[in-house]
Formats: sequence, structure tokens, C-alpha cells
Amino acid sequence: MFIVNSHNMRYWSFLLLALIVSAGAQAPAPPSRDNAKYYGFGYGAVGIAEVMLDLLSISNDARVERILDSAINSVIVGNTDLYWSKTTEDMVYWTGYKYGQEGYARFFLDLFERKGDNSYLELVGELLNQRIVQLSNQENRTFWGYDYINTTTAIGISLTGRDYGAASVIETALNYYEITRNESALELAEDSASWMIGLRNGSLTYPLNLAIPWYDVKGFKPVYITSFARGISGILPQFLRLSQVTGNGSYYDIFTDLVEYLVASQNDDGSWFIDTSADNSLAGLDEGTAGVLLSLSRYAKDLPGVNASIDRGLKYIENFISNSNNIGYQFTDGLAGILFVLNSINYTGSVLKQVEEDFLSNFVTFRNEKGEFILYNSDEQDNVYELSFKSGLAGALSVLLRVDPDSELIGPILNSFEIFGENGLWPRQVEVSPKLLVDGSKVSSTIILMVALVGILVILLIYKRMSNRA
Repeated sequence: MFIVNSHNMRYWSFLLLALIVSAGAQAPAPPSRDNAKYYGFGYGAVGIAEVMLDLLSISNDARVERILDSAINSVIVGNTDLYWSKTTEDMVYWTGYKYGQEGYARFFLDLFERKGDNSYLELVGELLNQRIVQLSNQENRTFWGYDYINTTTAIGISLTGRDYGAASVIETALNYYEITRNESALELAEDSASWMIGLRNGSLTYPLNLAIPWYDVKGFKPVYITSFARGISGILPQFLRLSQVTGNGSYYDIFTDLVEYLVASQNDDGSWFIDTSADNSLAGLDEGTAGVLLSLSRYAKDLPGVNASIDRGLKYIENFISNSNNIGYQFTDGLAGILFVLNSINYTGSVLKQVEEDFLSNFVTFRNEKGEFILYNSDEQDNVYELSFKSGLAGALSVLLRVDPDSELIGPILNSFEIFGENGLWPRQVEVSPKLLVDGSKVSSTIILMVALVGILVILLIYKRMSNRA
């Protein structure tokens, strides 16, 4: 039998008071998933800062400048001789837009164009000089792999795509060249393109002989990837630009070959397989059909067969949206990225309104009781929320600015980045206790607080009655 005495009375009272304190706290629980702080564009400070830079053009909110300035400071201070590791905790160095220097260079160029500060342009020049030096020192590998500084992981692996490889180097070098007319940058772009051309294998069956493989790994069969992030769709614009900048028609021939490869490899349902080693297709931007459509629509609409290919691809997207009940909402391969593509190519078809409504209605999955901040749950894991550009809140915000630039959600989103940021860096993911969710299926912190108070009152009444009996 449980007996209430003065000692255990105090114990349970203190326990309930502790519950009250924890129930009333509005700070989220510590992250339990990927709580590393990333520097780069895909998952880190650069991607968040890039969206803040976009927001500056339509908002004079002081929070935008604060978030942007803190990210700039963390990125510039957080490097060693302009080498950035993947996160604050590792020593792994990448090429490309997702984690690597090219993502920083893109941001610095945008900062230069926005603010007119030559110091940002100089940073890009230093980054490209590093790439030139790296090329001159290459031995067993011609170009960059995942971790190009630590040779134990990089030897023999060279990547061609936009997110991880040489295509991002070409794009960065050309962007810099078009501003500065620096011939070394143009030479770097052409050297990178020459290496890609050398990887083409004319002995393979048509249309693969037209393509550029994703990687160069000795002893492994080459894989031809269609996607925008890693494959042909992200590579072909660089050859078009090289032909325009240099006047060299051979680059344009390769561009048309790559377009022809995409048209010929399209599936009957309008989709594209991810690569030649797979038999599955995705709908999204980074690895799916939407990314291929973005590239073809922007750069190749005047070439034979392309418009019909685009129409088939849009039919696939329409069917996918209409028939799928499990679409993620992230920028990479979810609704946010699909909506970005449809807006970018001026699509006005049957599913546009549905995609916009689905995106907006599912945008908010967390908001504290005062409406002070929201989070965007892109991977639909309970209580785990993404802040990043590629998979979370930052990328969703960039699309929201296109769909509804006056949205009342923008203010609370800015609060999210201020709350979860620390010295200009953000964890990729955060975990928030379900008791803080304002949702009819969850118990809010206010309800827990009220229950705890009632419990204390009941115990105090029992204690008083027993004392009177004594």
C-alpha cells in the first residue's frame, strides 16, 4: 500500500515541478539524426545564405540581413586557406555544388553581383587558382573525386557531374570568366571539358557512344546517368556555353550529341531511368525526370525531337502527381523541386494548381503555440526536421518565394533559422519533442502544464486531509 508522508510528499511535488518546467520549455530537444553542422550549399550555411540573398530583393526584414551576415562570417572564418570540409567535424573535401568549393564560388559570385564587393570576386579567383594548381599536380587521377585531398579515398575516382564533379568546375570557371575575362579560368573550363570528351567510349552501342559517363574508375564499367545533379542533364549546358564563349563548333556538336542521347533514351511513359545500370525512374529535380525536363527546356528546345520529348516528360509528371499518394516535399526529389521546374519552364498545364496546393498545404508541420517558428518535415520522419536547401526548409522557402512571395509563413521561417542557428551555422536536421507540436493528434505543452498543476493540487489536498486526520 502506498502511504503518503511528508518525505515522499516532497519528492512527488518536486517531480511534478520538474515536469512543469520541462513541459513549459519551448526549446527543441537535441538533434538525434544528422545534427552535424555543414558549411556547403546542399546541407549547410551556404544554401541557407543563398536563399536569404534572394529574399533581400523583396524584403527589408532585419532578420534576413542578420542570418545572411552570420552565414557569410561563418563560411569565410570556417575555412583553412579556402578549403572547406564537408562539416565542422570532419576533414573530407569535395568538388561540386552539393558540398564543395563550387557551391561557395557560386554564392560568392552572387554576393558580388548583389553587393558589388570585389573581395567576393577575389575569393572566387583564389578558388579557381586552387583548381588550376590541383590539375598541374595530378598523377594517378586526372580530375576530382569525392575527397580529392585525401588521396587514399580519391585515387582513381574522377567524377563528371554537377553536384560532385568537373561539370561544376566548368560552370564556375565560365561564370568567373564572363565577369573578369580571365583567360586562366577559360583554360580551366576547356581542360575540364577535354577530359570529359576523352571519357567517351565510341565502341559502345548507340546511343551510349554519344554520352559522357558519370565517373572514371579503372576496372569498372562506365555508368551513364541522365540526371541533372550527377549526369548528362547537368553536363550538357556547359558544352553549349563553351561553344558560345569560344566559338568552337566541336563543343556544340557534343552538346547536340548529349541532347540526342537524352531524347533517344527516354522511356515510353515519358520518364528517364536514373542510369544505364538501373531500371527505375524518379520524378524529381536532382535525380529524376523533372531535372531532365529543366535542362532540355532551357537549352535545347530548338533541336529536333526535343519538344515532343518534353511533352512526353510532362505527361509522365502529370500522371505521377495525379496517381501518387506518397510524394516527399523536399527540393531534391520532392514536390518543391518539381514545382520549381514547372515554374521555371512556364508550365501552365493541368496539375500545376494541384502541385501548388499540395506544396502549400503540407508546408507547415511544426509551429510553436505562439506561432513563432515553423519547420519543414521533408522526409516525413516523426519529429525530425530538415533545415537544409537540398532536403528541407531553406529549399522549400526558395520555392515559396516564387509561388507566394507575400506569404505570412516567411516571418516564422526566418525565426526558425535564427532559433536553430549558432554562429552562422545550422545542423542539417533537428528533432523536436512531439509535446510541442500544435496538432490535434499531439498533446501540447500547455495541456501538459495544466495536467501537472491539477496533479499537484490533488496531492496537496490529499496531504492536507491526512494532516488534519493526524
